[in-house]
Amino acid sequence: MVEIRSPFQSVVISHTSGEFVCRVAPFKTVRFKLVLKIRRETSLTFELYMESLEDEDLRLRLACAVRSNNFNRTKRPFDVTVPGKVEGNTQHESIMWGQISDVFGEGQAGGGGGQQQNISLPDVKVSVNIFTTVKYPRPKFLEEEEDGETSLSTDMEAAFNNEVGANLTIICMGLPAEEAEGGDEGDEGAGQTAMEQQVERARFRVQQGVLAARSEVFAAMFSRGFREQEEATVTIGDMSPEALREFLRFMYTDKPRQLGEHAEELLAAADKYNVARLKLLCEQALCEELSDDRVSKVAILAETYNAERAREFALVHLVDNFPDVLDKESWKELASGHGDLLAEVHRRLAGKMEQMAKRQVVREGTTRRNDDITIEALDESLQEELEDNFMVMADG
Repeated sequence: MVEIRSPFQSVVISHTSGEFVCRVAPFKTVRFKLVLKIRRETSLTFELYMESLEDEDLRLRLACAVRSNNFNRTKRPFDVTVPGKVEGNTQHESIMWGQISDVFGEGQAGGGGGQQQNISLPDVKVSVNIFTTVKYPRPKFLEEEEDGETSLSTDMEAAFNNEVGANLTIICMGLPAEEAEGGDEGDEGAGQTAMEQQVERARFRVQQGVLAARSEVFAAMFSRGFREQEEATVTIGDMSPEALREFLRFMYTDKPRQLGEHAEELLAAADKYNVARLKLLCEQALCEELSDDRVSKVAILAETYNAERAREFALVHLVDNFPDVLDKESWKELASGHGDLLAEVHRRLAGKMEQMAKRQVVREGTTRRNDDITIEALDESLQEELEDNFMVMADG
């Protein structure tokens, strides 16, 4: 008997060599094939072949056990990467080995002269437990880049730090600290506009030509007739001083320093000033930190700042992990205030359910053909959960 278990499905078949499908995540499935092989007439191997039925690679952690007669052996948990859906693209693991006599009992193994006797297969139970999967893999928006600094980036950073040739002042404006924390309405500045209440928080001296060369938006600002060109001053009120420093440093060096700490602000700046490479780096940084709590937030940011790669990546994994995301505050924010994203999630969930319904499902030793599968053929627990989720989205 072969038994495959995951947190989402348990599959059992009644023979030691067969092919079957198990769901390893709400909408991710793997095809398994277990083969018992006898090698050199004295030893045996159980070989497990795994093939992802999804487009992307799946990372699994497995533990295996084989029990027969007095034979009982367990393999410690090990990690495997199951390749994405490409013909002939499988992951192979030899999960157990031993002497034939240990597994089948004395008298059933090889006879004299090294010739193998006929073997009647005893009851053999093979268990494969799937402990965890990687829910949020690392994105691959950019090619791997070499670490370390080039002489050009080092020299340009020195020019930025030392204000070499600076002919432009960047003023970072923001609300005073007491206003940002919520001051009294009766204060002297209560009747002023938000712009009038802003105070200077930081000042940077940079080369106008560097910014113009890196951003067509800055280049337009510095055209004749614009105030920024005449006054040689640009005022920025929607970034913190720390994020603005990182932005200007990147404009000089093309190298991020503290991208992770300021990824959200830098994504907004990259979109506003049309700095394509910085935008892509921010998308990758945000998607490298996905979790059940963060995935909806990243989808919202990506939608807001036209970050198509991050939007697609976040939506794919939001749908894949939807049951775990549903009770998070960031999901409630998405469902209540971002109708286009909500509709897209709804559409993708419906598509996933339809795919699963049509896919060959093997459960409790019964194989159902595609023509016989309907949505009701899904596990009842998942079906009820998804139906509840759709009702929540409809109410939102």
